[in-house]
Amino acid sequence: MIPPHKIFALTILSCLSLVTAPAYAKGPACSNKTLKGTYTYSIQGLDAGKPYAESGMETFFGDGTLLSRYTENQTGTPATSHATYQIEADCHGVIHYDYGSIYHIYASPDGKSYAYIRTQPQGAISGIENRVSKQLIQ
Repeated sequence: MIPPHKIFALTILSCLSLVTAPAYAKGPACSNKTLKGTYTYSIQGLDAGKPYAESGMETFFGDGTLLSRYTENQTGTPATSHATYQIEADCHGVIHYDYGSIYHIYASPDGKSYAYIRTQPQGAISGIENRVSKQLIQ
């Protein structure tokens, strides 16, 4: 037979595990607001089988829209584009740029960075963006 004080201790531990379990099961809670501020990046890869490189700065407004300023090796001319994005509660999402590219992204729950890979058009372009400012640089 188990002594009453051990039953009491086991009961308390069981109750505590029930209280804390949902917090761990819940996981991160991301949304479009997770990415807000200005991020910089530098990527390299292949575009239509040709070497591709690009560096730039993107401002995420926290509402599902962003402004991108960048320079890529094919033209060497600075350019600007706009995009929409959607971030799910589990911190993955998609960015649709106005020039037709689609990127799948994986954001850190604190919004300091995210990893991305281009899925359309085909190619081998991926990288990481890091927030450099919470200010919205336009």
